[in-house]
Amino acid sequence: MERKGVRALVLMFMVLSIAMQQTYAASTNSFAKCYQPCFMKCNYPYPSPIGCSVKCLAKCMFPSTLNNMHYYCSLGCASSKCTTISTQEYSGEEAVEACVNSCSYTCNKHQ
Repeated sequence: MERKGVRALVLMFMVLSIAMQQTYAASTNSFAKCYQPCFMKCNYPYPSPIGCSVKCLAKCMFPSTLNNMHYYCSLGCASSKCTTISTQEYSGEEAVEACVNSCSYTCNKHQ
């Protein structure tokens, strides 16, 4: 149980540190075009599908406004629901994008 807590803490730290950086998504016209290359680059040469999923979700979701409750709600939802879709061999950008859109819809509904 303690190991899961440490892992969750590390993942959350990664998300927060990445959220503070400039993102590439602003220059692309879709989530999938940002997520797929980010995931593939992150996964090589040391595969980490969940860690890379979290990193690329934070990078590719909502680039412009970090001071936005919708962003944090969507990022939290996507971090918990969408990070297990991608595998080392397959980024699954379309499925991840659908999952992220579902999180965005849910967060919009509850604001």
